[in-house]
Amino acid sequence: MPTVESSYSKISEKPTSTINIKHDVPLVLDLDQKNYDIWSELFEIHYIGYGVADQLQPQNEKNPVKDETEWDRLDSIVKSWIYGTLSLSLLHTILKKKASAYQVWTTIEKVFRDNKDSKII
Repeated sequence: MPTVESSYSKISEKPTSTINIKHDVPLVLDLDQKNYDIWSELFEIHYIGYGVADQLQPQNEKNPVKDETEWDRLDSIVKSWIYGTLSLSLLHTILKKKASAYQVWTTIEKVFRDNKDSKII
């Protein structure tokens, strides 16, 4: 009989085709919808649940990459989740070749936070 630990697996052990981001984040992030706070909360629940929170943290001496190939693979998965939940116009605004998931995540936050600040002014 499997133990509780063995019945759960990390994302690195699951095929990516079994993860449907739209199931857990059922909305499209769009500048016109003003839904960043809801989107980011749902997305955070998803990435923490799949054990990939490190992908959305800056890398430095305190948080080094141990396995470059695995890191790149997980980073690509997280980026695909992000890209799959954006409106087409927002995707065109933030898409940058070779960006990490962390860079994409912070770019989106800046777009929404800066936009919010300019609307307040």
